[in-house]
Amino acid sequence: MQIRLRTFAQVKEILGADRMIECPYGSSVRWLLNTIRQSSAEADILFAENGDLKGHLIRMLNSIRIDREYFDNLILSEGDELALFPPVSGG
Repeated sequence: MQIRLRTFAQVKEILGADRMIECPYGSSVRWLLNTIRQSSAEADILFAENGDLKGHLIRMLNSIRIDREYFDNLILSEGDELALFPPVSGG
């Protein structure tokens, strides 16, 4: 199945532009994040030593913010969209 990865700001500079990622059916958000981490050496900068995304990064699945405690239990479906971006501020 295909999952869309959307990236913004510094995350986009590290992981590259938006792309589709092929995932086996039944994959969790954690599986997808591990796949992203392994996709490039530069991706390591976004992850802590334990393999989790660094806490300051915002993660949204289908426009809904998700917390790391749900990464293992959220199962992806065809056409889902995971967005990763740093916190933003305005002025």
